[in-house]
Order: sequence, then C-alpha cells, then structure tokens
Amino acid sequence: MHAKHGDLEFAMVKRQTDLSEKIRPPRYPFKIDNAASKRGAPLFQANCNSCHGGPESDKRLYSVAEVGTDPNRANMFTQKLADGFNTFLADLETEGYQAPKAVGVRSTGKYFAASLGGVWARSPYLHNGSVRTIEELLTSPTQRVKSFHRGSRMFDEKEMGYTDGGAYVFDTSASGNSNFGHDYGTRLTADQKRDLIEYLKTL
Repeated sequence: MHAKHGDLEFAMVKRQTDLSEKIRPPRYPFKIDNAASKRGAPLFQANCNSCHGGPESDKRLYSVAEVGTDPNRANMFTQKLADGFNTFLADLETEGYQAPKAVGVRSTGKYFAASLGGVWARSPYLHNGSVRTIEELLTSPTQRVKSFHRGSRMFDEKEMGYTDGGAYVFDTSASGNSNFGHDYGTRLTADQKRDLIEYLKTL
C-alpha cells in the first residue's frame, strides 16, 4: 500500500475469488452406512435444516442468546471496526477496482448458520473450534469434554471429527473458548444420533 493505492492485480484477485466460489465440498472418503443415512435424512430436516438450509441470507443470523455459544467473537466485531473496513474499501485505489456502491461490512452481533456441505471435514466444530466431533456436538453441553488436543491428522470415523491428538491443548474454560450452547439434536436417542451422523457424511 502507498497511501490509498494498493499494488496488486485486482483482476487476478477477482479471478481467484470467482474460482473459489465454484469449489464443491469434498466427498466423505470412508464407508457410509446407506441405510442409516436414509433414516438420518428426516432427522436432519427436523433438527438442522431450518437454520443451516435454504438461501444464504440474513435469515441465517442468530443471536448469541438464542444459540448459547461463546459470545466473544460476536461482541468483538463492533460497528466501529466494520466502519473502518468500509472506509478502507471506499478509499482504496488500484487498477480494475471499483469501490462498492453499498456498505459491504457490518456488525450484527450475531452468528451465521453456515451450510453443512463437507461438514465432516470441518472438525473441530462451533465458530471457535471448541467441540472436537459431531458426536460430541450432539451431546448435552454440560457433558462435553473440558479440554482436548488439536493438530491430529487422524480421522475418527465413528464420532466424525479428528482424533484427540496433537501438540496444542484446547482449554474450553479459557476466554473465548467455551463449548456451551448449540444443544440442537442433543435430545435424540443414541440410534438417531448415529443415523444423523451418517447422513451428515453425505453432504
């Protein structure tokens, strides 16, 4: 950057962005129980789809109070920070770049329910990576483990997530690391949870 001028090939940035939008989620590489997956499909519709399905719009924004997960990330991105980004984008000068006509960055104080394509590969879960596996995410928040290791390259097919291994210890009691909240699906039976997990592997 030189004052407001950025030394970059904006056309290449746009090309890369457009290409990334076409990337499809990776297929689950291990065996899937197809019968269980079929039983899991209606469980997904009943327990997950209302938040994680449909068009990606503001309807997918949920308050911290509603979801119950750690609030730090939602609270830290203030409107003042958003305004700073918008000012930067409005003033930026570089070849091929046009400043957005509408405000592009805002603070909502909420969390966005992402689509679940390729969710098997996103372990650990929640916005702060505080829940190691999908099986644990379907467990009552009070019964989730308080700490685990991160950095493993081994995948736990049964629980759907990376194994408890690696050099870094994730402590859920630390500020911003809470694994509480998002108790959706936790009241399903053990068999229903297994069927739902098998279905999630197909997304």
